Amino acid sequence: MDNPDIDPNDYLVLASRGKRFLHYIIDYVVFLLVLFALGLLLGWIFVITDFEGWNMNVDEAELNQIDRLVSLLLYALLGGLIEGITRGRTVAKYLTNTVAVQHNGEKISFGQGFKRGLIKAVPFVQFSALGNPSYPWQDRWTGTYVIDIAKTKEKND
Repeated sequence: MDNPDIDPNDYLVLASRGKRFLHYIIDYVVFLLVLFALGLLLGWIFVITDFEGWNMNVDEAELNQIDRLVSLLLYALLGGLIEGITRGRTVAKYLTNTVAVQHNGEKISFGQGFKRGLIKAVPFVQFSALGNPSYPWQDRWTGTYVIDIAKTKEKND
């Protein structure tokens, strides 16, 4: 942990590595559902407006790279907005009763939440969560932890 003056183990119970992995899976599925809904909406709009498409002379390899880049940017923006607006929660965190907090246990700011979402688009960030305790880059680089709400309340009662 980066701050030796504050030991979160004294009052915070960090979310387990298994829950963190589950967060990734659930939030990714939510992203895919949002992307699917966006595709349906755009398809519907294109049908209604008789949109013929862009006349793009792009080969399939370039289109694949563009698709990956746009998907990565959308993943970062969606994740950042959700976690920023909810101050540390995502769909997965609601389902697992966890939340991202500052080192002192306070709610994170919109900026910290947005940065957490953007950082999740960094290549190999998933591997940074494999340690024990799980302290991935999105936590480390924003000065936050993901805690188990119920276990933290139980520990402090």
